[in-house]
Amino acid sequence: MKAEDIPWGKAAMVEIPEESWSDDWLMGIRSKTWLGEICSCHRGGVCVQPRRESQGEGMQPPCISFDPDKVKITVLDGKLSDH
Repeated sequence: MKAEDIPWGKAAMVEIPEESWSDDWLMGIRSKTWLGEICSCHRGGVCVQPRRESQGEGMQPPCISFDPDKVKITVLDGKLSDH
């Protein structure tokens, strides 16, 4: 996926596959789905910033980095808080 095709700053559902033979993969988890905004990490990669509403006051969940060529990204209509 080209950088200009990535939905930067949009609300999205990102399905990230588990690595083969990882602990989660061995337990039967083949992917994890995250709701959040697509952003650029401080490490220079592509990330999803998970929803903040479920976190405590002043807490922000860490970004989940991913390879945009290996994930399924579904852009969501409206704001992230609508989902």
